[in-house]
Amino acid sequence: MIKAILIGLGLCLCSLNVMAQSDSLSVSIDSSTIKVKQFNELLSEKYNGNAFDYNTLEGERQNILERILKWFYDFLKEAFGIELNPNTILYLSRIIYFLLILTALYLVIKLLGKPQA
Repeated sequence: MIKAILIGLGLCLCSLNVMAQSDSLSVSIDSSTIKVKQFNELLSEKYNGNAFDYNTLEGERQNILERILKWFYDFLKEAFGIELNPNTILYLSRIIYFLLILTALYLVIKLLGKPQA
C-alpha cells in the first residue's frame, strides 16, 4: 500500500516538473532607440490662469435633497411668482431634514420592535 502511494506521488511530482519545463514563452529584447521630446517653452508660464487651476472648487456643495429643494423653490418662483427669503429656505430645509430623520427612526424602531413569530 505504501509502495503504491509513493509511486503515485512520484508520478505527480514528475508530471509537474515536466509541465513546468514545457513553457514556450519567449522574451524579445527591444534594441530600438528612444527619442526624448524636448519642450522649448516653460509650460507653467504658458498654461496658467483660472482655466488651468484644478485645485479650487467654485460654488457650494449640494446633495440630492438640496438640489430637489432648490428645484422646487425655483419652480415656485417661476410658476407662481413666490420668492422665498433665504432664511425661510434654510428653516424649511431643516424641517424637511428633521422629518426625514424622524421617519427613518420610526421605521427602524418599527422593524426592530416587531415580536419574533
